[in-house]
Amino acid sequence: MRLFALFALTILIGLAACDTTSSTIPVFGEPYRVARTPAPVLEADSLRLTVTYSGCNSEFEVLSSLAGSELWLKHTTSSGTCVQSRTSELYLPVDTSKLAPPPLRIYINRAETMALRIDSTDIVSPEAVTLRFASSRTPLHASAQ
Repeated sequence: MRLFALFALTILIGLAACDTTSSTIPVFGEPYRVARTPAPVLEADSLRLTVTYSGCNSEFEVLSSLAGSELWLKHTTSSGTCVQSRTSELYLPVDTSKLAPPPLRIYINRAETMALRIDSTDIVSPEAVTLRFASSRTPLHASAQ
């Protein structure tokens, strides 16, 4: 019995230490589509993009691959009768410390990616981009109402 309790405790500690914002397999949640025009842009610590989605009280979370070279959104909604489709321009915070140096890609839907434009007037070299990514820390969650 003590061995089982020790084993269970070890598993729980391991699960608590897992990073839920990075994954090898994208978890998209409810359906959405990122618009190609205007193109999604990483501006400092924010991702600016236009998204078409359905649902009430939608929340979007920016997730990234373990390598940090791909981004996607996880879309969650409250259960309700609202099925209205809408298009919104979103500004979502991004934890750039988890991203690889450019080039980066973003999923525009569950099966298609496109290059992510990086817009920063004060960054002039790849080394500066790497420094900025390594030094930024922001929360990963935002809501769209």
